[in-house]
Formats: sequence, structure tokens, C-alpha cells
Amino acid sequence: MLREIVHKYGLDGSRIFNVDESGMKTVQQKHAKVLALKGKKQVGAMTSLERGKNITVVCAANACGYFLPPVFIFLRKKFNLIFMDHAPTSSKGYVKENGWMNMDLFKIYLGAFC
Repeated sequence: MLREIVHKYGLDGSRIFNVDESGMKTVQQKHAKVLALKGKKQVGAMTSLERGKNITVVCAANACGYFLPPVFIFLRKKFNLIFMDHAPTSSKGYVKENGWMNMDLFKIYLGAFC
């Protein structure tokens, strides 16, 4: 089917995108190594009591190396601009009660960049 569509519309690698949706935790899961003096009886380490939230990240790229800025979907009811602090340039942020992409949000995502 893909071959027929590519031939029918004259598409090349710049017009076909691969889109991936991945979940990421907001809190580090593995503990870093702790260095201490040899013979030391007590060694302290900082740990977080938070379990973290899952953030969905959607990325899209084509065979020519062009990519759309990432979209972050937060498990929230209300959006706050602080969520996007230190995010890549031109990336978008949305909130969903379940934290996952759906068809309506995907249309908004594509419309923002097309």
C-alpha cells in the first residue's frame, strides 16, 4: 500500500515522517554512585521521595533529517508555562487527564507545524 501511495502522489523521503510516542519519568530512577573515604563506616546519599510523573513525548522526523519540534503531554488538568522551562526551542506542551496522545491532540499537533 505504501508503494502505491508514494507512486500515486509522487512522494519522496522529505514528505514521509516517522512519529514516535514515548513515556519519560520526571524523577531519576537509578541511584548515582557515591564516593567515600576508605574505611568510612557511614556514607550518606541523597534520594528523592517522589515517585515522579510520566510525561509523554512525541517526536517526528523524516528520511532527509528534517524533524518537527517535540511535543510534551503532561498528566494534568491545567497547563502552566513553567512545565516548558528548558524545553527545546519551538516545542509545544499540552495537558491531558490520562497523559497520552489521542486523535484530537494529534490533529492539533500536526496543525501547529503544517
